[in-house]
Amino acid sequence: MPDFHLSAEETELLADFLMSFKRFPEAGEELQPLPKVLQKDIPEKLSERGETLFREARCISCHLVDGKGGSGAQEIAKISSKASLTWIYNFIKDPRRLQPGIPMPQYNFSPEDLQAVTAYIASEFVDFDAPESADTATHIPDPNYYEKGLALFNKFNCRGCHILENVPTSEGFGPALSNMRQKPFYQLEFGNKDIPRTKEHYIIEKMRDPRGFLENARMPGFQLDEQDILALTTALLSFQERPVPKSYTVEENQSPQIPLAGEFGQLMKKYQCLACHRINGNGSNIAPDLSLSGSKLRPEWIRNYFKLPYTIRPILTERMPNFYMSDQEIDLLSRYISMVLRDDSLELKQNMIFEQIEVEQGRKLYYNTFACQACHQIGGSGGYVGPPLDNLSGRLQTGWVYERLKNPHKFDPDVLEPNLNLTDQEAGALAAFLLAEGKGK
Repeated sequence: MPDFHLSAEETELLADFLMSFKRFPEAGEELQPLPKVLQKDIPEKLSERGETLFREARCISCHLVDGKGGSGAQEIAKISSKASLTWIYNFIKDPRRLQPGIPMPQYNFSPEDLQAVTAYIASEFVDFDAPESADTATHIPDPNYYEKGLALFNKFNCRGCHILENVPTSEGFGPALSNMRQKPFYQLEFGNKDIPRTKEHYIIEKMRDPRGFLENARMPGFQLDEQDILALTTALLSFQERPVPKSYTVEENQSPQIPLAGEFGQLMKKYQCLACHRINGNGSNIAPDLSLSGSKLRPEWIRNYFKLPYTIRPILTERMPNFYMSDQEIDLLSRYISMVLRDDSLELKQNMIFEQIEVEQGRKLYYNTFACQACHQIGGSGGYVGPPLDNLSGRLQTGWVYERLKNPHKFDPDVLEPNLNLTDQEAGALAAFLLAEGKGK
């Protein structure tokens, strides 16, 4: 959040205004009360159990904690000093009950596990340097705090980032930036700033000191470093309304989007699978596309992976969480993936049989001819760019391995793996080696 340079009075008015909202319109009811075990001194063993669950759930794949973790969600290292324990408990139990549309999955925690995770967050994710809270019982709000707070909310365009349901807020905008490159020079107000009268210097100084040109300006400060300021200046100076000739543009690939319905679709929504994965044009590209995963992965591997996900590519920050799915959910997901998300063109190659001589030929191709170990690992030896290739026979189906070797970009056009233009014999030999290498491991 940027710095709006609020006065003490403005800060107090906004705080009183925001703290007047005690209900959650989306939830349709009040927050559920805390279990008794969380209403008093939290047992240390409960917090320790919560730490284990927090790690197994791989929350830091998305959340940043003390500088470690992903960037897909909020920093939560001090969340217990910001939010009430009751809110944290309810949010972990069902995130979209309080924030509809949020991409966070709904974990299948048992009541005891939910209490443990909440206890861990309450014990550890605290701002230990924060000043002691003031005694709110002695605080007397301004008689017109609501009207004044709403006016400030609108003045500083808080709605530009935040949602406030059932409140008559307005949304304000600063000057348009879409034509910054061609903006007339006389429209730039330099005021008394002692800087060169150029558009470039104006933008740079505006980033450094947004209110330095006009005292009544409302643009907040973003604490940008010089590198970020120069990058933003370069971007802004490239904005122009002159249309780009069609011959210089690339049409966006519009994949047909097929909604996921039924029980499978409900589970996709519950666990927010499409926040990371894609299926038939729906979803994101953080994690592998699952559209053809039924032809790619072996059914028994899919079941075991849902029971206990593990890291396949250590180089990536994102990790598949452990959702603690029920056996019924795992069975439904596994059967749907194996039966529906398929590529019929691979079926004829799924039962390919290889001879031992092909395995040896593939070994030479892997280590000598193409030096695949530069990017991949087998048995802990090799590079980190691509995924490890151990136990492929237990994870991937034969036809998929063969077709992937023939043309890595067939199923994933953006993959880094080069197309080596292998012959059918070379692809078969490499597939034989890779599938034989992982057997029994």
